[in-house]
Amino acid sequence: MNSISLCLSIALAGLALFAFGRAAAAQSDAPPPPLRWWKGNLHTHSLWSDGNDYPERIARSVLK
Repeated sequence: MNSISLCLSIALAGLALFAFGRAAAAQSDAPPPPLRWWKGNLHTHSLWSDGNDYPERIARSVLK
């Protein structure tokens, strides 16, 4: 089996598992879980650009 066939087989297996999971979830009578907000920072500036703090301190403040 060459690498293209292997990749295709893995992709198809993943697609089948995804479809099976969606079908099983659609048959469930349980309500969907509540939506959640995730805390994070997708863009920031540090002293190494035009910000006002060190990258390590910025990372620590996000974890609090």
